[in-house]
Amino acid sequence: MKTLIHILFITCIGLTGFAGNRSTPNNISDLYSEKMQEALKLWGENRPNEAAGLFERIASKEKENWLPYYYAALVYATNSFENSDKKQVAINLEKAQNHLNEAEIFTDNTVEVKVLQAMILLGEMMLDPQNKSQTLAPKIEKLYLEAVTLDPKNPRAVLGLADWKMGEAKWFGRDTTPFCKAFEKVVLLFESDAPKEPFGPTWGKDRAQQVLNDCGQ
Repeated sequence: MKTLIHILFITCIGLTGFAGNRSTPNNISDLYSEKMQEALKLWGENRPNEAAGLFERIASKEKENWLPYYYAALVYATNSFENSDKKQVAINLEKAQNHLNEAEIFTDNTVEVKVLQAMILLGEMMLDPQNKSQTLAPKIEKLYLEAVTLDPKNPRAVLGLADWKMGEAKWFGRDTTPFCKAFEKVVLLFESDAPKEPFGPTWGKDRAQQVLNDCGQ
């Protein structure tokens, strides 16, 4: 089990470089756009606590906008995979879950919510893998499967499931080649991935390309 958790840990570390360059979207308030870009920049500079705090402040002003809640949850969730302090990780995951719950109220983007929910549960499982993996692992896989079923062209959903299945294959000593092929599909999906709204999720391409490159070695 330790090896499996290590594989999954490496998987999620590869997902922490989410924040990329974004142009200023049209038709939204200049202040909202400015603050969202500032928060994403902080995250890209590896300043997750400041980024999460700013996303929280944006959410307090944009009360019915799901994205600041979503990004606050995403930052807390991904940051948990790099933190060795289990007490702090538990706090971060609770914050992530609370923010995701808020985001879910204000969006019908069920796919992105399910993908992030799977990541939060993975963080919880890593806190105590011996006692939690038996119950949480099936839930994590189920969330990814549901997300892919809802939108087979969502690259983050396909990426999450492929990463999960590849980690499982490595743990059981099975051939990972079929999953390498899945990552070829993921990279192609990212080529046509475009947010449906300003600041909509676009993360994951770097991780997909990294795994595909590793497969070719």
